[in-house]
Amino acid sequence: MDLRLQSIGKSFGGQSVLRDVALELTNVQALVLIGPSGGGKSTLLRMLAGLEPPTTGTVTLEGEPLHYHDDDALRRHRARTGFVFQAHNLFPHLTATENLLLPLVQVHGMTQDAALEQIDTLLRRFHLSDHAHKRPSQLSGGQQQRVAIARAVAIRPRWLLFDEPTSALDPEMTAEVLDMIAELRAEGRSFVLVTHQMGFARRVADHVAFVGFGGIPEHGQPADIFDQPRTPELKRFLHRVLSY
Repeated sequence: MDLRLQSIGKSFGGQSVLRDVALELTNVQALVLIGPSGGGKSTLLRMLAGLEPPTTGTVTLEGEPLHYHDDDALRRHRARTGFVFQAHNLFPHLTATENLLLPLVQVHGMTQDAALEQIDTLLRRFHLSDHAHKRPSQLSGGQQQRVAIARAVAIRPRWLLFDEPTSALDPEMTAEVLDMIAELRAEGRSFVLVTHQMGFARRVADHVAFVGFGGIPEHGQPADIFDQPRTPELKRFLHRVLSY
């Protein structure tokens, strides 16, 4: 994954969330975004997904700028991006199989038979076969998030974006979902992950960016970020989150 953020700014209703953000990464497989709540991590992730345009600046992925005001280009970008939300965002009236089937047929133009064959493989792989015909309300939180990850993987995206995928889960379910993300990393999948799980961030990241205070005060290799933080902002943040 080659990613460049150039002079990125974002405001909502006159309130600035991100200001003049710059980041340039080459050949990174797993980028993890850490930082305080409300610091702009999720906003930045939504920009990368093409769901939120920056107020100023340019996002470039694999050498190609994201054209936020070109509907066709934006649809193509979103179709190649697997996004996993905090609250999984499954359709409540559809079964697990139907939640995976809908984007494959309606967005990616697969035949129903081909899509069902691919879905069956994914559900078996993610240990969800027994839950294929259950609706989200019949699944545990961890199972729902595994269905959401399977849906993101099903479209064969060029990258995956995870927005705090374990924030609403208990410790056992959190471990279940993190194990799945670690498996995807081991397969060579490229992804950007927003998380408050510092131990996991350290284990899976090639590169860590500390997002907060309107920008990215510090970024680097996991060992440097967690063992040798340079900026006062990052030092304070790590002291708070690693104290307990």
